[in-house]
Amino acid sequence: MIVSDTPGRIEIPAPAKLNLTLEVVRRRDDGFHELRSVFLALDLVDTITVEGSPSISLSCSDPDLETPENLVWRAAEALRKAAGLRTGASLTLVKRIPVAAGLGGGSSDAASTLLALNTLWNLGYPRARLQEIGATLGSDIPFFLGTSPLALVTGRGEFLEPLQFPPHLGSARFVLVKPPVGISAGAVYRAYPQARWSEGQDRTASWFRELSACTPADRNRMPAPFNDLEAIALQVAPEAEVARDLLLAAGTARPVMAGSGSTFFALVHSDDEASEVAETVIASRPTTAISVFRASPGKLASIET
Repeated sequence: MIVSDTPGRIEIPAPAKLNLTLEVVRRRDDGFHELRSVFLALDLVDTITVEGSPSISLSCSDPDLETPENLVWRAAEALRKAAGLRTGASLTLVKRIPVAAGLGGGSSDAASTLLALNTLWNLGYPRARLQEIGATLGSDIPFFLGTSPLALVTGRGEFLEPLQFPPHLGSARFVLVKPPVGISAGAVYRAYPQARWSEGQDRTASWFRELSACTPADRNRMPAPFNDLEAIALQVAPEAEVARDLLLAAGTARPVMAGSGSTFFALVHSDDEASEVAETVIASRPTTAISVFRASPGKLASIET
């Protein structure tokens, strides 16, 4: 969904995502890791606004992110170069998704920037072309340029298979706790040992079959999300454990790390339960630097013409 309230101005959301499963299959010859993961878009969103301008510039609700290294800026430059353009754009980013949290916020911002500028600059590129450009910037970006908010993601993130949305998953709610530490995805993957590779297995396929076999009546038996990176990420940044421990103390069954961290999330089954867990965490958190979010399954950004 896009909002364009004045000519030459486009505003578009950029949703967060969760990895409901994350398997590290093996290390590829190109140095990246082969993954299998079920991605789910959330209704926790940043907002991107683009307007015509002779050059590229970025303003952000977090001034520390106003740099050419921001994926929003880099996406604009990559699209301009691919299209052979000399024009620019004024980019505005309102951040709500925490940074270095494993929620894909930067990748989603980049994807929504590509979608918005594709329209602003009248390029007419199909999503597949935007995904090619996005994949050069970050492994999660192709998902946010897809059409399904629930997808099996393989390769290093560039291969997408839309998944049928189980009705009971739509009623799931997630409580997310972001500790004050960020975790470098590169550091986690570099530390990931071969002994933990999932090659020869396909636990993600088994997990999704089990999820799809559940009915709304037995949603409490939904299979628990899992993340192969969690144990290694906690070795890299053990202080992130506070997020997991707060969710456990609030009575959730099995908090799971989001992506390469540092956020932990817990799946619950109603708005009331999500509110109760979130309020318990907020009341007991040791520092206000720990952030708490409630989220539901969401939609991917799109341009409606």
